[in-house]
Amino acid sequence: MQWVHWRYLLKLHLKSLLGVVFTVALIIFILTFIETLRRMRWWDVIPLGFLTSTALYRLPNVIALLFPYMYLIATGLTLESLASSRQMTVLQASGYSIWQILSPFLWFAGFLSAFWFWGLQPLSVYLYGEIQFREQTYFSSDSTVSRNNLWLHQQPTSSSGVLLQVGHMGDTDCSDISVYRFSQNGGLEEVLFAKTLHFDANRWTLSQGTLFDPDSLEYRPFSNRQLENSLDISKILPSLQSPKDLGIYDIFSTMKVRKEGHLSEREHAMTLHALGAKAVLIFFMVLLAGCLQIRHSRLGKGLSVAQTLLCGLLLHFSTDIFSSFGLKRVLSPFWAGWTPALLTGAIALIGLIRKGER
Repeated sequence: MQWVHWRYLLKLHLKSLLGVVFTVALIIFILTFIETLRRMRWWDVIPLGFLTSTALYRLPNVIALLFPYMYLIATGLTLESLASSRQMTVLQASGYSIWQILSPFLWFAGFLSAFWFWGLQPLSVYLYGEIQFREQTYFSSDSTVSRNNLWLHQQPTSSSGVLLQVGHMGDTDCSDISVYRFSQNGGLEEVLFAKTLHFDANRWTLSQGTLFDPDSLEYRPFSNRQLENSLDISKILPSLQSPKDLGIYDIFSTMKVRKEGHLSEREHAMTLHALGAKAVLIFFMVLLAGCLQIRHSRLGKGLSVAQTLLCGLLLHFSTDIFSSFGLKRVLSPFWAGWTPALLTGAIALIGLIRKGER
């Protein structure tokens, strides 16, 4: 009898989930399609395939971002449907506890959490990278990515310490460069101002610049200057990527690269913890929906859904607040990423236990 109950509940739940995902995806696609068409209105010929694929490539990124809240709505709709049709009462009268009713949803949420973490999130980042490439190629007048006042620091080990200030960052070249070289005891050896910098393997080539000697206080021009350095292109370019633009498979390697280059890993660590917390949050959404919808509400279906949306909105805002605390170093990356999810799970669990005792 239990498997019949599982199949029936999962069938209802899958219908609600597919309905919510399809509705949200359709709205996002239409809005993105219209916005892309508006930006392409000056083109002589608008390829329909390019227009459609650009709109489709944005879907996984937005769905991955909203998926926990979409799952909360889908679970809430399923439970509200069961409660309003008195099926929930029948199940409880037959001896099923709240936990037995929610058990198929919890197992399904565990599967979706793994799928989101290892599949949907990396896919969304990959396709979003294609969107960024199209933005830069077809919709931007600048072929380089501006990274104003970007600082890279290598601490002195066996070689000189280097502090590099980059005006603009390209694929293998920089422009508007300031390089500060330090001795192993921390003293400033020289400052180089260059128009361009090219990355080679463990070597930088600076062109068209001026060297400042702190001892003699003299400026000397140079046409080319080479510096040996371990912060080569293979380490700098991955480190420049925003952690939000990295899939789960790339975050670990990028954090290792940044650590080897003595660069800050805090934002990447926060993103990693936030991804793990969001995957677990999908599981906790079943508990939250059960806490809100396990019994039929006299507010009606519309207001019940509105109540669920309000909880999701509050959770979204709390995630941003704790993320800001992490960036300001008020909280560690672990607590900044995990606190909203853990609080949601604890509150929902306590609410379900209290309802189960009634």
